[in-house]
Amino acid sequence: MNSQLRLSKLWRAPAFLGLGVVAAQASATVLCGVTNINPISDIAAPFPAATVISAAFTTPVANQLVDIKYNAECSIAGGPTNWLDTNIIIDPAGAPLPFVCPPSNSDNALCSGNHTATQNDGWVSAVTNCVTRISTAGVHTVRVQVVPHPGVPWRIDDQSLKCEN
Repeated sequence: MNSQLRLSKLWRAPAFLGLGVVAAQASATVLCGVTNINPISDIAAPFPAATVISAAFTTPVANQLVDIKYNAECSIAGGPTNWLDTNIIIDPAGAPLPFVCPPSNSDNALCSGNHTATQNDGWVSAVTNCVTRISTAGVHTVRVQVVPHPGVPWRIDDQSLKCEN
């Protein structure tokens, strides 16, 4: 009888600990979410930087931590040294100037070439993510800008942009 009592107490400890792990899970609030399933491409020189998706979001307090995720199918013409840079640019409410959210600032390859002459081969589906504090409360804008390196044809498709805190 003592062994049965000890065994039942042993089973209660893991069950109790397991409930504590489940209760500790965190959840995020979605601040923005937008998708675009239409292809966007640039096939004519001089291949400038282009905004491919944008959204507005609101933070109720200053210095709120925001997690921004951008996902898209991507392809770029040429060899593996060709790449399509993605910059997540945040335009905060109030006086602060727009800024590029690190680590997406200026050298973040969403995709690279695979030795094809056009931008319609070598598709990948990739994500760029950044986490930052927004210094002011209010309505902010986030946009994703792509820049081809070097200036060659590129294509983006099936995009999503999500902001959470």
